[in-house]
Amino acid sequence: MKILFLAHSRNNRNAGASRVVHTLTDGLTARAHTIRTLHYEDFAPLRIGLLQKFVDRLLMPQFISYRAAAAAPLEYDVILASNGCAYPLFREIGRRSVRPVLVTMHHGLNLFDWQADIMESLAGRHRLSLAYRKVTGPLASNWDAEGTRYSDLTVVQNDRDLDFLLRLGVPPTQLIRIAPGLYPEIMAASAAAPAPQERKAASLHWVGSWSARKGAYSLPTAFDLILEQVPQATLTIGGTGLPDAEILSKFSTQAAERIRVLPRISLETQMAEFGEHAIFLFPSLSEGFGLAIVEAMALGLAAVTTNTGVGGDLLCHGENALIVPQGSAVHLARAVVSLVHNTALRNTLAANGRALARTLSVGRMIDGYEKALNREVLRRAGQGSTKLVA
Repeated sequence: MKILFLAHSRNNRNAGASRVVHTLTDGLTARAHTIRTLHYEDFAPLRIGLLQKFVDRLLMPQFISYRAAAAAPLEYDVILASNGCAYPLFREIGRRSVRPVLVTMHHGLNLFDWQADIMESLAGRHRLSLAYRKVTGPLASNWDAEGTRYSDLTVVQNDRDLDFLLRLGVPPTQLIRIAPGLYPEIMAASAAAPAPQERKAASLHWVGSWSARKGAYSLPTAFDLILEQVPQATLTIGGTGLPDAEILSKFSTQAAERIRVLPRISLETQMAEFGEHAIFLFPSLSEGFGLAIVEAMALGLAAVTTNTGVGGDLLCHGENALIVPQGSAVHLARAVVSLVHNTALRNTLAANGRALARTLSVGRMIDGYEKALNREVLRRAGQGSTKLVA
């Protein structure tokens, strides 16, 4: 197949959405498919501060569709776009009798991320602008919906999104759930990950953008509660993209002394850090999948998370992770303390979590996409509406 992949995320292998894009691109290329992937930077952003911000927040699909038109999209068998970022292009191409297969891939529905932000704002932990509440949040949710509306096939990463789109009336034949696969380097490192008993029991790790949907605003209170019962606990915070001082200012003085901040982490640093910690905190309010927790589990950390993304689809409380209520610092702290004090449980969760994570291979992911895309191309070819590729 010849595939054009339009991704709204920036080209950064160290970020979750972009890592999925790279994994998919590399995997399909390795199977002799021709795939051209365009990231945010490839759409020639305006590079004019306020004007670019205006485009990103209000006109992203129109901008990407306009730029993508120069990539000769009709020459491809499949056009794959993330989160409705090219729905105007899909709407235009979809009117043609002979055209490529149009596929939307949702990293996670923006509606649920927006709801998470609203929930944290109502709880007094996060301030939201009126523009985000009323305009840009709902607008991004609409882009998701329009992307699905004009697609032949929509790929989601979790059952929550699948269920939501089914209830909206999207035919089941036009929906498929395909979970991301572990980055090959992480899968390889997983085979030699340090054993749970070789780690410091009270070494905690949290990775992600410092945002409401990641559950970041529960972390300062939770860590204070943890230190009351486990004063030797340490916390490493990675990948926030924010300066150390800004992150540490959100914690009490006592807690800040026990925290390391790594604003940006490479893949190599991430794997090294995972190997040096025992417990991974992932208290997200909304996730498309939650690749970071699967990567941490693959490298031997016992996980504490919520029932969103992979936590709701694949993890079982007390078997391969501890599942806590969303937004509750008390429950998060209680779960962490229980793992620090219960070596057998911590080791069991780490071992079972690692085994589960290792089943999420890139090969399984590429199989899912390859079969689904081939099926759609052949279906349209049978209708005489697209060319039949070898």
